[in-house]
Amino acid sequence: PMLATFPMLLEQPDVMDALRSSWAEKESMLKRSEKRDKEFLKSTFLLVYHDCVLPLLHSTRLPPFRWAEEESETARWKVITDFLKQNQENQGALQALLSPDGIHEPFDLSEQTYDFLGEMRKNAV
Repeated sequence: PMLATFPMLLEQPDVMDALRSSWAEKESMLKRSEKRDKEFLKSTFLLVYHDCVLPLLHSTRLPPFRWAEEESETARWKVITDFLKQNQENQGALQALLSPDGIHEPFDLSEQTYDFLGEMRKNAV
């Protein structure tokens, strides 16, 4: 899911900032030996990505991103900071995902795969 959703993430700099801050927070809690272990870092980053980015990208409460529109940016930041605060308090996104208050977009199978050929065709046109 990370490869499939990463292009969507790149189009939303505020969600990218949320990932950056979540990763910095998680990385600061790691031991030196854990920081040297590349596989451990990869798996930890993937967990942070799944806890932070995926729920935000599929949240219906997050208004669509509009460049340089202050009202939209403010509303998005409020949703993002509330979500990150809730994640921090509950030590993960599971509580937010299972909450009756959280409404998310339906599951889409195309997000589990990445179509390299389709992207190449789309970029070539």
